[in-house]
Amino acid sequence: MLKSAVGADDIRTSRGSVSVPFERRQELADRLEAAGHKDAAEELRAHRPFSESRKPLVVEVLHAWAIEEDIGDELRDLQTLLWDDVRTDLPA
Repeated sequence: MLKSAVGADDIRTSRGSVSVPFERRQELADRLEAAGHKDAAEELRAHRPFSESRKPLVVEVLHAWAIEEDIGDELRDLQTLLWDDVRTDLPA
């Protein structure tokens, strides 16, 4: 597990990593599970990078959460990195 700051650790993507407070990481995992994306939640809890097929699901959950409330800079940065991965993988 990568620890970057007190009370935070890194969520890795193919484009880099984002330091996210533990409680926000856990809340994202809970929201993924509640949305029916148990495998993505398990990847997050196990500190593994999201698989390519799960990145759009994580972006979707982050987007819905951001509509409800301010998700903070760290999760917005994660959303941007994952969205960039998803867009790169789309057919031209």
